Amino acid sequence: MTNIKLLTASLELIENEFFNTLTVSAVIWKNDENYTIHAISKNISKILGFSQENFINRKTIYSDLIHPDDLKKIISEIKNNVSEKKLEFTPEPYRIRNNKGIYKWIKMDIRIIYNKGEVSHFIGYISDCTLEKEILIEKEKDLIYYQTLIDNLPMLVWLKDKNSNFLAVNQSFANATTINEPSLTIGKNDFDVWSDEKLAKKYVHDDKLVLKSGKAKLVKEKILDKDQIKWFETFKAPVYNKEKKLLGTIGYAMDITNKFIVEEKMKLQYEQLELEKTKLSTIVSSLLDALWIKDADGKYLTCNKRFEDLYGAKQSEIIGKFDKDFVDEKLADFFRKHDIKAMHSDVPLSNYEELTFAKDGHTEYSHTIKTKVMLNDGSIYGVLGISRDISEIKKYQDKILEQKEEFETIFNFSKDGIAIIDLESNFLNCNESYCEMLGFTKEELLEKSCIELTIPEDKEKSIEGLERLLEKGFITNFEKRCLTKNNNIIYVNMSVSLLPDKKRLLIVTKNISDVKFIEEQSKLVSMGEMIGNIAHQWRQPLSIISTASTGVLFQKEFGVLTDKVLVDSMNSINNSAQYLSKTIDDFRNFIKNDKTEELTSITDALDFAINLTEASLKNNYINLIVNYEGDITIHAIKNELVQSFINLLNNAKDALITNIEEENRFIVITTKLIKDTLQITIKDSAGGIADEIMDRIFEPYFTTKQQSLGTGLGLSIVNKILRDKYHAKISVFNKKFECNNSTYYGACFKIIFNKEDL
Repeated sequence: MTNIKLLTASLELIENEFFNTLTVSAVIWKNDENYTIHAISKNISKILGFSQENFINRKTIYSDLIHPDDLKKIISEIKNNVSEKKLEFTPEPYRIRNNKGIYKWIKMDIRIIYNKGEVSHFIGYISDCTLEKEILIEKEKDLIYYQTLIDNLPMLVWLKDKNSNFLAVNQSFANATTINEPSLTIGKNDFDVWSDEKLAKKYVHDDKLVLKSGKAKLVKEKILDKDQIKWFETFKAPVYNKEKKLLGTIGYAMDITNKFIVEEKMKLQYEQLELEKTKLSTIVSSLLDALWIKDADGKYLTCNKRFEDLYGAKQSEIIGKFDKDFVDEKLADFFRKHDIKAMHSDVPLSNYEELTFAKDGHTEYSHTIKTKVMLNDGSIYGVLGISRDISEIKKYQDKILEQKEEFETIFNFSKDGIAIIDLESNFLNCNESYCEMLGFTKEELLEKSCIELTIPEDKEKSIEGLERLLEKGFITNFEKRCLTKNNNIIYVNMSVSLLPDKKRLLIVTKNISDVKFIEEQSKLVSMGEMIGNIAHQWRQPLSIISTASTGVLFQKEFGVLTDKVLVDSMNSINNSAQYLSKTIDDFRNFIKNDKTEELTSITDALDFAINLTEASLKNNYINLIVNYEGDITIHAIKNELVQSFINLLNNAKDALITNIEEENRFIVITTKLIKDTLQITIKDSAGGIADEIMDRIFEPYFTTKQQSLGTGLGLSIVNKILRDKYHAKISVFNKKFECNNSTYYGACFKIIFNKEDL
């Protein structure tokens, strides 16, 4: 049918009486600026209440009855469909006002009439859909209500089909995904909405499991959300229609992070509580002290393993019973009396008692502490008791008392002077021997100080020693000179310790004046040997001086003296004179009684001793081999170290001269640094020391030499200086050693200095 024929047929339909009995009205309007009504069916009055004539005579304008908001939409839709050359379309229902001013909802199907390619008319078939639309509106309102309700739920809600494509989601779900608009998620799957592919794969897998099993699934899962770990409780269930056909899945996910954290904290607290309970139970059970709790009536509430041993019964046998059930009446009354005192005291009470353990019958001396146990309301619940075995402590106390008596005996009857001084060196106490050594009464000595009784030359040294003592806590073998009451000078050796209170010092003092006399004798012997050494050392330079001077005079006398010979001879004389001067300085430095203690190099002291004895060794055809592989410095009086090393070298020299031919005389000196110690060895090729005298060589006055050759003091002085004063370890033994491709045998002195001991 052509458009014109359709128009004619529509006009005829409008005039048809049967058509006008229907609920569907028809209207034809022109395609002009005002969309003028061309024709309208009579039954329009059934819908709008206005007659056909009103519209034909333009008393009532159809477009004026349409709601303004809807009119714009209809005109827009007409224009859009015309531009697209469509023949028919159905716009959205619109509102139109009836003769009573009430808006009704109208549904219209529109046909477009074209004449020669241009739109001439529109035919609309109108029906009242007010009831249908109002029902739909109400449903939409319900839908909006439920959607709003779902969107505002504090959980993610979604509906999927069997292929895991989203059919509906709430706003919370959309916000959690990469798509913030719920409608945009429709038709998409998990891979489209989640940035984490691994997570999307898991969700799809879970959907398949739910669809396959037909059962709901509830899980807790950890999700990383914007670098923050969150915990969700996720529920998924299958969805069926009325015919029980499987449609898809429905699910929700609730953020339970805070709940989970609280639960985990509570779980952790519970575990910690259980752990503390176990710890406390373990501690109480394993305590070496007996522990128990009684109620206010004296009935046992609990006890530990140690207390079980006391009464010889298990905890279950003790709880609920009283002391009288386990011990005699007298002891039970004793316990009850102290329980009552403790429950009415604001401080813990203690007592000492001897307890016999029923388990094995042994007795312990115990210190028992009891304190009241209070309830929250302030009432007395009972008494807590702890009993500790102090039998060993009592033994120690008795031992301390015994040692105190022993110390007092030593203090009072020791031949060495013992005194206690304060940090300013003032005497606080002293024994009789100290008084006898200095010639003062105890009362007189307690008015003086230790520094005050030191000779002026040694006071600075004593003050430095006191400072070193306060730094280290002790000093040993400290030597100085003291003035007695009669102004006599005595040599003393002191060992001083800082007492535990850090406020007092304990001094043990020996009068070593006799020993110093022996040392001086040894020094005189050494000086005699030194003079011999000087004679050996001066022989060659004096010969050089004599030869050079007589040579110059001889050449001068014969007129053959040249400037070169003169200069060379004068230089030779000067060098020899310098050597002689140095020898005198070394001798002077050694023999002067310098008691200055300073940081001293061990190898420097060795070199000094070698310089003083080298000429004597050479003159006796003794080969000296020196190899230093380390050095340390110690606080020492250098001349004392030098004297010790000279004595060792002279001892070796005398043995070599006596026992060995000239070509086989060797002394080998080596040093080696081992951690904080320096090891010195002095070996000779003199054949060794006889075993029967090896243990006696350090005794004073012991010698195997002729009386004219030895005093027996040399090695004794070495022992006193190095071992007693500077804490060196000295050992001596016989040993073979290689030298110049030959094997030799002799004595070996090993000396070890330890920095930590100095």
